[in-house]
Amino acid sequence: MVRIAYGQHVISSDGHDVGTVSGLVADAGNKRITRLAFDQGFFGDERMVAISAVTAADGDRLTLDVSKETASLLPIYDQKERVFKPRVIEPPIILPPGGVGGPVMYESATTGTGWPGGNIMDTAPFDPPPVEVVSNLEDFEVRLEKGTDVVASDGQKVGTLDEIDLGDRGEIDGIVARAGFLFAHDVRIPGSEIAELDDKRVLLGVNRNTAEQHRV
Repeated sequence: MVRIAYGQHVISSDGHDVGTVSGLVADAGNKRITRLAFDQGFFGDERMVAISAVTAADGDRLTLDVSKETASLLPIYDQKERVFKPRVIEPPIILPPGGVGGPVMYESATTGTGWPGGNIMDTAPFDPPPVEVVSNLEDFEVRLEKGTDVVASDGQKVGTLDEIDLGDRGEIDGIVARAGFLFAHDVRIPGSEIAELDDKRVLLGVNRNTAEQHRV
């Protein structure tokens, strides 16, 4: 079993400190950890490495089987917000009236529909442009960060993610949830009691009372 804690120093195979653990990438389907993200510091990028590259984790150190040079060439974790093009509203058109009275305004210049009898100074309807967060993770992958909420099956927050114990092939043997609103103590939850993983929470398959029995 390998215990990974956020903030651990990541050491290359040739003994160099190449960053600190900043995130873990999991397959949401089988709930296995696939990759590890490490932050190279203020002037460096956040890079990702296959979890199989981790050879040992001891205290505040985690060792990889890649050299410092190879670590600097690993894929960069990329996440950004993308703004979609806002809805385009046609300008109103003024058509001559069919009878007595002033001009009639229409929203659509093509169909002559909408806003009959409206005022040209009226504020056009506005929808804020939708924003989507995109990253270079696969569609089935989720990123687990320090502080991710750990939630019981009854909706109660157990605490926040702090450590993950890994078994063979990246299986999650257990997690440590630091004390939150629900408990005054930390709990170590077995991996078998994790129901779902997503970018915002770890959902347990057990309720508050069961989770409380795993006091650290």
